[in-house]
Amino acid sequence: MRLHTIRNILIFFLALFYIATISAQSKKDLKKNKVKSYKQVYTSMENGKETTVDVLFQKFDGDGNLIEEINYDKEGKIKTHFTAVYDKNGDKTEEQNFAEDGKLKKKKVFKYNAKGDRVEENHFDPTGKLIEKVLISYNANGDKTTEISLDGSNNTLEKKFYVYDKKGMVIQEKKVDKNGVLIEEDRYTFEY
Repeated sequence: MRLHTIRNILIFFLALFYIATISAQSKKDLKKNKVKSYKQVYTSMENGKETTVDVLFQKFDGDGNLIEEINYDKEGKIKTHFTAVYDKNGDKTEEQNFAEDGKLKKKKVFKYNAKGDRVEENHFDPTGKLIEKVLISYNANGDKTTEISLDGSNNTLEKKFYVYDKKGMVIQEKKVDKNGVLIEEDRYTFEY
């Protein structure tokens, strides 16, 4: 690879990181300013030739919820694309993920309890067949305590457990397989 090409690729990824960090607007600001969409492009110069490619496109509803996002690769081709639907409480109720060719890849449907906590996720393939279900439970303080992933036939795939300290800070996350065998564990220590 030529030095110019390597340099341009490096600059592209640095610009992507920099712009992504400074462009992150709060939902409140998006709503206040009535932002409908956001588009990010990247322009580079190589051998006196200017090239511009799309990097990111985001679309928002009137409440500042992200309802569509398209991420592009360094050639400007679609890398990821999803759309989302929200209820009157601002909770995401549906998400559709599309392949690079625009065809539906996966659909997720979310359910919430009366407190607004997500308690169930249903994942469907493009034909509408249930392929995964995630059940989420909470303690009396509203802290997530378990996530159980099931396949389309309700067989357990894995379980995640969360443990909290007296101040409500998560101090342990543990994932086990369908047989209860530990897959991974994270522990956190806080100094008060």
